[in-house]
Amino acid sequence: MTQADRLRLWQPPITGDVIMETFGIPPSREVGIIKTAVREAILDGLIPNEFEPGFQRMLEEGAKLGLAPKSAAMHRE
Repeated sequence: MTQADRLRLWQPPITGDVIMETFGIPPSREVGIIKTAVREAILDGLIPNEFEPGFQRMLEEGAKLGLAPKSAAMHRE
């Protein structure tokens, strides 16, 4: 498997389902924007490829779009 194949198959720790559940939104353009921002932050080395830093970045990106997390989502472990 080539490096390009590995990169193409790689998935960040934050999925669309996590985003939709956290913000209480349906599949939408905003979900894609947030997923892309988290993926790019990981690939650019701005955050580690781990759930917690990705979750925090997701919250930040959601806030930029005017989204607030549902209260239960803030208690993720």
